[in-house]
Amino acid sequence: MSSLDERSEGRTRVAVAAALLIACYGAVFLAIPGGTFYTTDAGANYLLSRRVAERGLGLDVELPFTKLAGAPVPLEMAAVRTLRTPPPHMFLRRYGEGWTLTYPPLFPAVSGWLLALFGVAGLRLLPAIAAALAAWVASGLVAAGEGRAETLLLFGLATPLLFYAHVYWGHSLGALLVLGALALWASGRPLAAGSCCAMAVTVRTECLAAVALVPAAAALAAGAVRPMARAATRYAMGAALVLLPLAVFQWHAYGTPAGAHVASIDPATNTVTAEAAAEGGPKVARNLFHYLFRNYRMLDGMAAVLAAAGMCGWAAAAAAPGATRAVLLAVAAGGGLVSMLFAVLVPGQYAPGLMLVMPLATLAPLGLRESLRSGHPSARFLAAFALLDLLAVAALAPRGGWQWGPRYLLPIVPLVAWLGWQARPAAPRATLVLAVASLVLQATSVRDLRLQLTAQQELVESVAGSDPLVTDVWFLSWQLMPALWGRDFLHADTPAQLGTVLSAASERGRASVRHVSGSWKHGEPGGAWDAELTRLGWRVSAARELRFPSGDRLALRRLERPGR
Repeated sequence: MSSLDERSEGRTRVAVAAALLIACYGAVFLAIPGGTFYTTDAGANYLLSRRVAERGLGLDVELPFTKLAGAPVPLEMAAVRTLRTPPPHMFLRRYGEGWTLTYPPLFPAVSGWLLALFGVAGLRLLPAIAAALAAWVASGLVAAGEGRAETLLLFGLATPLLFYAHVYWGHSLGALLVLGALALWASGRPLAAGSCCAMAVTVRTECLAAVALVPAAAALAAGAVRPMARAATRYAMGAALVLLPLAVFQWHAYGTPAGAHVASIDPATNTVTAEAAAEGGPKVARNLFHYLFRNYRMLDGMAAVLAAAGMCGWAAAAAAPGATRAVLLAVAAGGGLVSMLFAVLVPGQYAPGLMLVMPLATLAPLGLRESLRSGHPSARFLAAFALLDLLAVAALAPRGGWQWGPRYLLPIVPLVAWLGWQARPAAPRATLVLAVASLVLQATSVRDLRLQLTAQQELVESVAGSDPLVTDVWFLSWQLMPALWGRDFLHADTPAQLGTVLSAASERGRASVRHVSGSWKHGEPGGAWDAELTRLGWRVSAARELRFPSGDRLALRRLERPGR
C-alpha cells in the first residue's frame, strides 16, 4: 500500500472515530436530565448565564432570593425569595447594590448566549463541544500519525472528559485551552501558547498551576533546560498579556488581584475579612497555596505530570538522566502512596486517592508499550502502581468514590499525555487491562451522574405547583435553580425558622406549603420539626421519601395550615 493510501486510510479511521465519539456524547446528552445541576457551583454560574441571556454582558448578577438570617422577619408571600446566608458567601459577593460571582466569569458568560438560544439544555453544549475538541487536540499531540483514531477514543471515553462533557462546569473548556497551549508550544509558537494557557485561568483559577507547569514539564521531558530559556521567556510574555488584565479586573470586581476566593473577601461587607487583613500578605499567600494545591485539586495531578515526564524518559531511552528518572519515580510513587493513605486513613478524604489513578491508569495505555518492552524495572513498577491505584478506587467506591472521583479532571491531566507519549499507542495485555479499567471507571461515573440528576428531576416534579417551597437542604436552591427560579422558595435551617415561615404563610392566607427535609442532616423526619408543626397547628397531609444514589434521603411533605 502506498503512503498516500495509508494516509487516506488513516484519515478515514480518524473520521470514523470522531463520529463514534460524537454519537456516544450525543447519546449520553439525551439520556441525562437537563433541568437540574450536578453541583451547587453550577447554580451559581447559572446566575451570570441567565443575566447574559436576558440583558447582555454585565458583571452584576440577579439573585432571586433575599437572605433570611434566621430572626423573625416580615415576609411578603407573594414574592418570597429567601435563602440562608452561607450559600451567597460561598459563591457571590456584594458589588455595589448587587451581587457578582467569585468564580472566573468567562465560562458562564459564554454559556449565557447558549442559554438564550437553546434554553437550559444549551448550558451543556459548551462543555460537550470543549470535551470533544480536547480529545481531538490531545490525540493529535500524542499520535499525529498511526494510532490517532484509537487515541481519540481513549481520550474522549476513558478519561474524565466523558464526565465533564455532560455537566455545566468549566473543566473541559479549561482542558481544551491548556491542550491548545500545548499544541501551540509543539508547533514553535510559545508566545501564543502562553496566552492560550493563561486564558484557562479565566475559566478555572487553579489553571495557574498549568501555566507554570507547561514549560517546566516540557524541559523535564526534553532533559534540558537552557535551550528552552528563550521559548519560555516568550511563553511568559504571552501569559502576562492575559494574566495582567485579569488581575486588574479582579482588583476592580473583588478588591484584590488574586480573586475573592484567595483573598478571603467577605461578601457581606465587600472587604477582606478581619482575619485576613490582620495577617496581610501571609494570609493571602497561604490561601493561594491552599486553593491551588490542596489535596483534592492539584497535588496528585502535579505528581502525575512528573511521573509522565519520567516515563517519557524511559520510553525515549535517553530523554532524561538516570538520576532525574529516579527522582521523578520517587515523587510519583510518594504522591500516590500519600494520596491513598489519606483516602484510607482520614475519614471523608477518599478524593485524593482517586487523583493519581486518573492520569496514570487512563493514559498508561498510550505509552507503556516501549517502557514494558524495554524491561526497565521502574516502568514495571509504575504499571503495577497504576493497577494498585485502581484497586484503591474500587475499595473506596462504597464511600462515594465512583460518584466523586471523576470530578477531579484538571486541565493538567491532558498535559500528562503530551509529555509522556508522542509515539503511536499500542495495546499489549497490560495496557489493554488499564484501558478497559479506565473505560469502566468513566462509564460508571456517567451512570451515577445520570442517576443523581434523575433523582433531582424527580424531586422537581414532586414539588411542582404553586405552593411555597420550604427546605432545610441548603444545596437545593443552587442545584435546582432553573426549576425554582421565580417560585416562592424559603430556607428554614431550624425548626424555629420553619415556625417563622409557617406563621407568615398563615398571615398571608397561604393554605399549604411543600416541605423538603434532608434526613441526612436532621435524622428521621420528626422530632423537633414535628413538634413545631404541632405547636402551630399545622399538619402533614402527604409524605414520601426520595432516595439519592449517594445515599442521601429527602423527606417530601405537604403541610396544611389550621382550619383548612
